[in-house]
Amino acid sequence: MKTNNPTIVDGKTYDILGLALVISPLSKPNFLSASVVMKLTPMLKDADGNLEQLTDPQYQKTLVVSDAYAQNDPDFLMALQEIHDAVQKYIDAKNL
Repeated sequence: MKTNNPTIVDGKTYDILGLALVISPLSKPNFLSASVVMKLTPMLKDADGNLEQLTDPQYQKTLVVSDAYAQNDPDFLMALQEIHDAVQKYIDAKNL
């Protein structure tokens, strides 16, 4: 994924984000919510096509949400819905 805010370290521009994403179900009395952990790691691709990443925690961005639907962030909820829809399409395509 491309970042809108590249990280520059030692003259190198890290303009790619590696994604680690965990979504776990969270049962509520009348509906299902989710807990979400997302970590974005700045990366770059050099002229030879090799990837280099900044693994130092100071450069990584981490989001931890214990109850997704308790968030008051429409962008977050829209992204979560799009992930849900994409996974549902895969489940349907593979007849799971």
